[in-house]
Amino acid sequence: MNLYAAPKSTLDEPARGNSGTAVLVGAAVGIGISYTVLTVVGIIFLWVLTLQGVSLQDLYARAYQSTAYIAFAHVFGVLCHIYGGYWSARLASRKPLATALFAGAVVAVFTAITNLMPYELPIPLWSRIAGVLAPMPSFALGALAWRRVPQK
Repeated sequence: MNLYAAPKSTLDEPARGNSGTAVLVGAAVGIGISYTVLTVVGIIFLWVLTLQGVSLQDLYARAYQSTAYIAFAHVFGVLCHIYGGYWSARLASRKPLATALFAGAVVAVFTAITNLMPYELPIPLWSRIAGVLAPMPSFALGALAWRRVPQK
């Protein structure tokens, strides 16, 4: 018997974490990527508006009244949430779709809480509603995408 030879048996199933970890990682991936990229895009957009002569007092109102900018943010957020759902499902020890949906619910709750700020940004109502409703279906799509990937 050669002690230095590679093992001949393979693992039956890849190691996965528990559901709590899968929820937190998926939510962190979905929120983290979208927050990082949209922060950079937002800064660039605000500088473009500033260079066009928009006053600092009107800057946020003008930015949040841009339907194109808000729609871009929502589409990009959905894509990031799909990726977060993929990771939730991939890391789930069991019930990958339920785990991804729970991660989406966590993101939706955080999004709803951001609407309770003591000050008001001029974000349209449709955008606030879309921000709360979009995470769960997006995370579910990510879990379904994970199911379509051939498992070893």
